[in-house]
Amino acid sequence: MKDRKGRIRGIKLHKPQEQIFEHILRTSQPGRLTAQQIEASRRILSKKLKKQGSYRIHVHPSISVSKKPSEVRMGKGKGAVDHFIARVKAGQILFSIQNVNASIAKTLFVKVSYKLPIQTNYFLKI
Repeated sequence: MKDRKGRIRGIKLHKPQEQIFEHILRTSQPGRLTAQQIEASRRILSKKLKKQGSYRIHVHPSISVSKKPSEVRMGKGKGAVDHFIARVKAGQILFSIQNVNASIAKTLFVKVSYKLPIQTNYFLKI
């Protein structure tokens, strides 16, 4: 099914019992994350953590984005599905890490945030 673009409004609020991991990377603005951006972030986390810590991804790209081929005239319906995205609200948790030192987690999340098109914040659960 071909989805519509839509708008991303509001703030995502989390209950304290949902945050079971120690280190959290949250968004500070709404936006769209592609599957490639989430995969690039996952590769950084898995490469650096190896077996000493565990991570969890809280977003999933489930919305299809259609695109028409180049040099095609207007009309004739919507284009074919090109890629998939995940809509994220401000304050939504993207990634969480457990069993890792705070300094390592912060440097990891800085590297991950370079791969994302939206602004993020690092939080340490106390």
